[in-house]
Amino acid sequence: MNDRSCIVLLGCGALGSHVALLGRNLPIAWRFVDFDRVDAHNIMSQFFAKQSVGKNKAQALQQTMG
Repeated sequence: MNDRSCIVLLGCGALGSHVALLGRNLPIAWRFVDFDRVDAHNIMSQFFAKQSVGKNKAQALQQTMG
């Protein structure tokens, strides 16, 4: 892949957060789009940490991916 490769992930919930987890080591840039917020019940089924509760899902996933 070249320097301009990018994946835009629409939806960072149960499926989207795990897609990002599986692809996090790919040599590409990730862009996350989700307008929902992380709720406490999301922690069990989605790729978010407790510190993410209340944050925008796209921003929380970006921070988790580092």
